[in-house]
Amino acid sequence: MEPLYQKPQLAYHGSKDNTLAWLSASRRRVESDAGPIQELPPNRWIISEAERLALEAFTEALRRKRLVPKRRGDSKDTNDSKSPEVDDRPAAQSPTSISRNLFMSRKPEAHQVFRAIEDQDLGILAEIAEHDFAMLLRPLSSGTNQTPLNHALDCGTGHRGVALLLLGMFSRYVNHLSDMDFQQPQARETLRLLRVNFALAMNRGVMQADNTLAASFLQVYIMSKGQQWLADMVSQISIALRSTTPGEPVALAGHGFRQYAGKMLKQDEIIAALEDYIGNATADLLMMAAWDGVRQAAPDDTLTAIPPHYFARDERVFNAFVEKLDTHRQLVFESKFIGRRLRSQLTVLRECLDGRATTYRSKIMIVDRELNKLRGM
Repeated sequence: MEPLYQKPQLAYHGSKDNTLAWLSASRRRVESDAGPIQELPPNRWIISEAERLALEAFTEALRRKRLVPKRRGDSKDTNDSKSPEVDDRPAAQSPTSISRNLFMSRKPEAHQVFRAIEDQDLGILAEIAEHDFAMLLRPLSSGTNQTPLNHALDCGTGHRGVALLLLGMFSRYVNHLSDMDFQQPQARETLRLLRVNFALAMNRGVMQADNTLAASFLQVYIMSKGQQWLADMVSQISIALRSTTPGEPVALAGHGFRQYAGKMLKQDEIIAALEDYIGNATADLLMMAAWDGVRQAAPDDTLTAIPPHYFARDERVFNAFVEKLDTHRQLVFESKFIGRRLRSQLTVLRECLDGRATTYRSKIMIVDRELNKLRGM
């Protein structure tokens, strides 16, 4: 039996010096590619990123319109002829397809929602959201506060993903609210239920998993209970835009919203992670205040304000601001009613806040610098 390893034999004959030189040259040189070792990200980041990607994929699927399956009898020909290849045996149905058929004929019940959460059946939860979204917001047991989110959190850390998915659905719902939605009678009640659910998530420590959830909570809170605060801030900043104190409008807008957010969130680490969102809110306050100055200077009261529910929702305020400037261009830039300084401020806000290549924090710094140049006008 041959050994598993045989020492290689060197077939070379010569002097000792030549032998050493040959051995040195015959060795395979290992190329060195030294460099800094890149550490793997911590497990907490990996888990958070996986949950974020799953949340995006699931909530994006909710937006797509699902096709209603045709019933077997709907595709019959008028002559009622049948092909011999047709198999009349009932097709096997998955639990999700069964739930679809069930929710077509009657509303989902509370025990079905709780069971879907316990089983982490995201398909059934998606169907319930399409059929009756408000059912995922309100308490389902009489005399208790057991909402679907509360139930998911009570199920323990193993169901944390379900809780995050529910919150992601709520957040996406808020982001896609339209002007028509706010005209519906049930809009205020829906906003109240959303606010309660986001507050529950904050109190149970879920907000740290995704900063966008904290932003959605602030959006809902302002839309449902912060209208007076928003109106007061716009009025104060509009006055500051007419003053000569350097940096006052930007400082007032930024500090005012940061103070309001701190009062609502009560957690400094969450607020610190919302710098770009705070910049968005600061920019919106400046634009809403500048347009309020135009309305006050106009000869009549036909100009409408920027809708308050646009506030701090991406570029909604900016788009409305630009549209109003274009619609009333003659009044704003050519009439005697609007002063030269206000015109310049409007131009600065439009030019400096446009585009997505720069963060809101950087935009606000530029706006502050440019507005300070207009103090002497």
